[in-house]
Amino acid sequence: GVVVEAQPLHRALQKTKNDMIKTTKDDVLAYAFHNPNAPNVRMLAVWSSHPYSGEFNNRVATIHLKGWAKFNAAPVAINVISGQSYDVNYVVDGDTLTLENLSIRQHPLLIYAIATSDDLQSSAR
Repeated sequence: GVVVEAQPLHRALQKTKNDMIKTTKDDVLAYAFHNPNAPNVRMLAVWSSHPYSGEFNNRVATIHLKGWAKFNAAPVAINVISGQSYDVNYVVDGDTLTLENLSIRQHPLLIYAIATSDDLQSSAR
C-alpha cells in the first residue's frame, strides 16, 4: 500500500477562520503502478491537489511504499512537465521503502524505483 504523510502547507498558505477561501485538507496524492514487461521497476505518480498559487507552493511529503523494499536503487523523481530529475531521500525498513521529505511543487512527479541487481538475481532463481 501507499501511505502519504507529513505534507504541511507553507504557513503563508494556511487559512484562518477569517479567510473567505477555505482549504479542506493538505492533499498530496500518489498512485503506484508498474509495467508487467519491466518487473524490476516500480513507478509512483505524485501530485498536489491544491491549485498552484505561485508563492510558497513547495510541499514536502513522506511516502511509505509497503512491499517495495527490493526497489531500493536510489529512487529518482522526474518533473513530468519540465523533465527535471533529482535523487530522492529514502530509507528501507523491513518490506517498506520510504521516500523522505519529497519536494512537490507545481507539477506532478514520476518516481522511478528500481530493484537492485542482487534482488533481481535472487528472484530469477
